[in-house]
Amino acid sequence: MRQRIFLLFTLFFLTFGITTSCSPGTQTSNIQVSPLATPSVTTQSNADDNALPLRIWWAQGLIPEENAVITKLVSDWEKTSGIDADISLMQDINIKGEVEKALAQGNPPDILLTFTGDYNLYPRLAWDGQLADVSGVLEPIKNAYVPAALESVRYRNNVVKNRSYYGVPIGQQELHTMFWRDLIEEANLTVEDIPRDWQGFWAVWKQAQDNLRVKGKKDIYGLGMTVSDVGTDNFWQFEHILEAFNVKIVNEQGELIIDNPQAKQGIVNTFRLLSDIQKKGYNPPEAIRWGDPTNNFGFLSRQVIMTQNPTVSIPLSQKLPDNIYNKNSRDRYFNKIVTIQFPNKPDGSPMVYLASIRQVVMFSASKNQEAGQKFLNYLVKPENLNIFLKEANKGRIFPVLKDQLNEPFWNNPEDPHLSAAAEQYRQPSRLLPIVNNPAYSQVPAQQVWGKALVRIIRDNISPEQAAEEAIADIKEIFTAWK
Repeated sequence: MRQRIFLLFTLFFLTFGITTSCSPGTQTSNIQVSPLATPSVTTQSNADDNALPLRIWWAQGLIPEENAVITKLVSDWEKTSGIDADISLMQDINIKGEVEKALAQGNPPDILLTFTGDYNLYPRLAWDGQLADVSGVLEPIKNAYVPAALESVRYRNNVVKNRSYYGVPIGQQELHTMFWRDLIEEANLTVEDIPRDWQGFWAVWKQAQDNLRVKGKKDIYGLGMTVSDVGTDNFWQFEHILEAFNVKIVNEQGELIIDNPQAKQGIVNTFRLLSDIQKKGYNPPEAIRWGDPTNNFGFLSRQVIMTQNPTVSIPLSQKLPDNIYNKNSRDRYFNKIVTIQFPNKPDGSPMVYLASIRQVVMFSASKNQEAGQKFLNYLVKPENLNIFLKEANKGRIFPVLKDQLNEPFWNNPEDPHLSAAAEQYRQPSRLLPIVNNPAYSQVPAQQVWGKALVRIIRDNISPEQAAEEAIADIKEIFTAWK
């Protein structure tokens, strides 16, 4: 039996290709390192050379456990199924380009997972008829899923003119808000002082900064919002604020309805809120250049009191083993950092969260359809998803199976961040407009919101002008898509 593990990663600013050839029945591996960006060494076993192994492309994890767990899950599946598999662990930033090349060559992988596929890749591939229908995997177990998970993978295929399941959900994430309890207290405020109303919520962080400035704390900012045209955090923050203002850009039929006066005003309000935070000095000056991890660094270095992130990875980075060396980190996790929900919307109604569903797909041109379905059936077994979510992701990605979401691991009141996040996942959620029309995937891809926001901050245009420019860009995207 043969297994090749292709691990692409950056180390000391060099990219190495690591090819591991091993038998799933052994724990030893022959690892060879090459300064090439792609694997260059393959070791053959006694397997039938004509038999095609299942080719899996999987986004390289942020922590070592993610890579180790998925590799073991694949190895265990090989043992039970008797089918060979090649798993390539790739930097997520490179996967989209590699997929495009593979499709152009008519040789896509059989299985794919990329962290951002649900909003920048999968909907378009489904629209173009390039994803395989996985209803055979989901139909028998669909009642076990939370509704948003199923809805998020029910894409439209414009080739056959229907909707069906073109992805298998394995986890979910939403935007979370976190702040420093001790900095709020140092600012003569308390956790109880943080309002649930919209205006009061945003004002309290400014008040905290003002109070700390009086005390001589000149390098601490009330907010840590990503106001750049880089990465994806900016998109998630912007989209949630649009939702707070009840902005609907695409209807359920996939039609663009951005000319609605309420939508236009909500876009203006969103630009005004975020640009005012920056221009009035309540956000770090460098936030206009922040990428996805930068607000994490700003928060953990205590440069900002509050920030938002599409997972609870910021506090979880401080949840280290209980020993003498980790006392400070654990104190931050259990006592100093607080995870809370969004405030109510400006109209007083509860916030509705946008769900990002981590999903695995197969390609319609894949050469191993039957083996691919078998692997997906294996992967979505609750015991395997538990391993993936708890051991590999450490709780950063939450369950999409209803029973798993109710397990003690996610709801332990002694874990302040997982239990707070679990409560949020029980609140109403909706899907991104991308699910109803994949043209919207070009909004984050082209940084439509981010570029217009930067124009307000850097070029001093008005929120109204920024909204007009962004709306024009989105209309152009949808026109070109047709």
